[in-house]
Amino acid sequence: EASYLRKLFLKMSEKAKTTPVGGLLHQDEDLPVRVVRDSFGDEITAMHVGDKELYERLLDFIETFGEMDKSKLRLYTGERSMFREYNISQLVYDATKPHVPLEGGGSLITDHTEALTVIAVNSGSFIGDTNLEETVFDVNLRAAKEIARQVRLRNIGGIVVVDFIDMFDEEHKVAV
Repeated sequence: EASYLRKLFLKMSEKAKTTPVGGLLHQDEDLPVRVVRDSFGDEITAMHVGDKELYERLLDFIETFGEMDKSKLRLYTGERSMFREYNISQLVYDATKPHVPLEGGGSLITDHTEALTVIAVNSGSFIGDTNLEETVFDVNLRAAKEIARQVRLRNIGGIVVVDFIDMFDEEHKVAV
């Protein structure tokens, strides 16, 4: 981010030399460029863009300001719409539901209030291969990973309270 801001400052400084007093030196980018700027990190494996003009703009942005891997930006040219190809409608629908199933049978329940967000972890039908403590630990580990994903996906901020399933083993508590 510091590198991006330094480059932006230098670009604005150059523009200031020729721009009349009161002229615009910088306007924040539109939403797609801001998404690339703010979210296009190492954890992103690929970003597909369905519009050639937008793809070119994003590629230009990455080449100018980013220290991002431009090979991760891909122009989508499939026959079907991207919403159908990647089942995006279902993902958006799922992101608005309070109940999020976990792999193996556990679940998360998300409840928003004016002051905070509460996420409860439930074991549901999850049955582990060993004892109850190991089962609870496994559910809580899966939940922790999914909670991090849900917080980003739902843009949850402020106070977030997570009610994990009680564990007794201190090593498990530290791991979660």
